[in-house]
Amino acid sequence: MAVSQRYLHLVLIGLVQGLVLYGLYRGYEHNLVPPEAATAFNALLMPALFLPLVVFWTQDLLTGKLRGLFCLLIAVIAAAFGIYHATTAFPVLSGNRIVLVGFPVMFAFAVAAFISVPLMSGRAQDAVTLPVLRYWDYARLFDDAWRNAVLSLQALVLTCLFWGILEIGAQLFALIGVEWIRDELLHKSWFAIPLTTTSFAFGFRAGLRRADFTRALRNHWLTITAWLLVVVSVIGSGFILTALGGVGTLFERGVSAVFLLWFVAFWVKFYNCAFQTGASVSTIFGRALRAFLGFATVPMLVMAGFAAYAMYLRIAQHGLTPDRIWGLLVVAAALIYGGGYALGLRPRLGAPWLKTLPATNVLAALAILLSILLLLSPVLDPRRLAVDDQLARLAAGKIAPEAFDAQMFVDAGRYGYDVLQRHAAERDAQGEVTALAGRAQEALQAARNQSVYSEAERQVSLADDFAARLEVFPHGTEVPAGLIEAITREVDSWEKWQQDKSCFAEHALIRCPLLRVDLNGDGAEEAVLWEDRDLNSGRVYQMRQGKWLAVGEIRGESYADRAEVWSALRKGDISARPSAWQDLHIGKQRLDVNEWETSESQSDEACTETAK
Repeated sequence: MAVSQRYLHLVLIGLVQGLVLYGLYRGYEHNLVPPEAATAFNALLMPALFLPLVVFWTQDLLTGKLRGLFCLLIAVIAAAFGIYHATTAFPVLSGNRIVLVGFPVMFAFAVAAFISVPLMSGRAQDAVTLPVLRYWDYARLFDDAWRNAVLSLQALVLTCLFWGILEIGAQLFALIGVEWIRDELLHKSWFAIPLTTTSFAFGFRAGLRRADFTRALRNHWLTITAWLLVVVSVIGSGFILTALGGVGTLFERGVSAVFLLWFVAFWVKFYNCAFQTGASVSTIFGRALRAFLGFATVPMLVMAGFAAYAMYLRIAQHGLTPDRIWGLLVVAAALIYGGGYALGLRPRLGAPWLKTLPATNVLAALAILLSILLLLSPVLDPRRLAVDDQLARLAAGKIAPEAFDAQMFVDAGRYGYDVLQRHAAERDAQGEVTALAGRAQEALQAARNQSVYSEAERQVSLADDFAARLEVFPHGTEVPAGLIEAITREVDSWEKWQQDKSCFAEHALIRCPLLRVDLNGDGAEEAVLWEDRDLNSGRVYQMRQGKWLAVGEIRGESYADRAEVWSALRKGDISARPSAWQDLHIGKQRLDVNEWETSESQSDEACTETAK
């Protein structure tokens, strides 16, 4: 094959990937895919995103049937995870959009796919006398992993530079009045998506065609950053020695596990920059410095232990969340790295430096890969584990209903949605919304608002929210078709102060009674809605010409007792009675008689007092 055509198939794969992703994007953006097809959509989306990357990463590392089977396996696993996470995602409550696999799932799967490639390609050959863990050639595994990391970063940088040049060029043309390039071309999805994937593939191809340069660039970067290991080790060791003098004070100040884990991650990274394949350590550091850096693995392990303890305290105080469960994976990896590197400590000068590092890296990679696959699967789904833990804490009284972390349940997908729906319907003995139900209702409404993309969907979201607040009487009846839409239109037109005074306020924790009753004796039921928080007045809705309209207001003669009104409605103590007094019409004015119910009783009481 000519040099100019070498790896050209990667560019074609990038173009095909872009076209497929554009088709999926168009189907999603224009609601061409029905919600019930979300599983099939995500089963296509996940392989479309990651299969080309795996093809790029395995280029020249795996060949023939093994490469084909490995890529097929990755595609099948990606599709399976797409199906599972689509079926267990938090439902889109605003209408007809499908749910998508979340970014955390995509990122975790990308990490797993990246790790799996060198583990497959780095298997030991017959010429290797001491393979790591009896299977892997560490030098090859190290080379393959860093090659893919450098090539991916290079392709990403080139893609960003390419887009930067296009944007600047479009702005230049806009200066002379040629604006269609900026407005009608660059920012159109049919152009941007395929161009981005093709550009990334082209950048990857450019790196493969210059493999020697890529390797030299990697080695240069690793060598010059290896000296940062000394700086990190001095800072980290000094921190640990200082902190050990007041561990209690350290955790009283609320030490951040995230910050400690980031520092450990850099520490591990710079150890690998210095060690590389183990052949060039002596040329970078002298014996004394190697000895110090060997001892520095112990403070690194202690720092990982501090992070683990900080994570434990956080979980003991607030319970599990999906993020904290993923954090436990990072803590476990930090402990593996710290413990494995510390086992390679050799106090004697001239002893092999960090002899256990290769085996530790392989063990950590295997542990991370297996853990990610389990956490993305139903076996150890962090969302389910977090929901179960929070419910157990709630049942044990460790969480007050007012402190219920409803947002965590939104992040927990379908597992959290089912719990929120159940708690949102809870009522106390007086029929009022409990604090826990209020928190659940707020979370559900927030989820609806986040999933709104258009005015039509906003109306659907409001209608769903308002319908959830209604309690229809007599019990067993339903809201008439079309009435919710009429109520939504009317309430949405109110001023904010009007909404805040009603049971439709944004975070109102009260219900709205809706009574179906025939008020004018025509045989057709009207609907009476008490939107006033005090239940002193309500609106009367009537079906006219096929539409529900607000036709009047109903108001009591005195302030109502909310508990008595709710009790009467629930007991069915309801009747529509004709007025004893007819209305008086004077011209266009209508006057009604409000009879004094106490007039006779007042006369009787006066007579009684006189007799006494």
